[in-house]
Amino acid sequence: MINFKKVELEDQKAYKPYMAQQQCRSCECTFANLYLWSRFYAVTATVENGMLLTKSEEGDYLSYGFPMGKPKYLKEAVDALYEYSKEKKRKFQMHNVTPEQFALLEEIYPGRFQIEYRRDYADYVYEAEKLAKLSGKKYHGKKNHTNKFKKLKDEAVQELTAKQQEQYAKALAKYEAEKAAEKAKKAAEKKAAAKKPAARKKTTAKENPDE
Repeated sequence: MINFKKVELEDQKAYKPYMAQQQCRSCECTFANLYLWSRFYAVTATVENGMLLTKSEEGDYLSYGFPMGKPKYLKEAVDALYEYSKEKKRKFQMHNVTPEQFALLEEIYPGRFQIEYRRDYADYVYEAEKLAKLSGKKYHGKKNHTNKFKKLKDEAVQELTAKQQEQYAKALAKYEAEKAAEKAKKAAEKKAAAKKPAARKKTTAKENPDE
């Protein structure tokens, strides 16, 4: 069975060469994204079969990132992931697969897989200059947050230590988890309120005073 492990800062040197070989602009192909979100989405990784393999597994959910490395090793890597799923008794699936990556799968496994687009998983891209200046209506909210932070906190620029990066990653994961829990709670309350029958108006029968 493949030996997946927690992503650490020390893995950057080993993982980045595989990421650099990808013709992919997805945030999934960056070490910063892999490291930071591994704390929230329970992502683990390893280098095996000549490729960088990533996995997200929590509860009954199991999914893999598209293997990163040279295309000649893709079939061996996918076959290994498929066997891993069989051993875990879970269905095989991969997430954040681009059309270009799916085309590679089709070459090796014609008609075996299908791709499904999910709008919620789409990347969003900012123009560097606009994000730096936060000019325009679209960035008004972000600019307000920035100004508020400057007003409440003393600004300082310093290099983060490995310990601080780990602390910030955990803080981000905690914040996202709390946000998700709050959103789920509101959705459940809304659903419960919708199922509750409307209150009936009470009526009373009175004798007609004219009779």
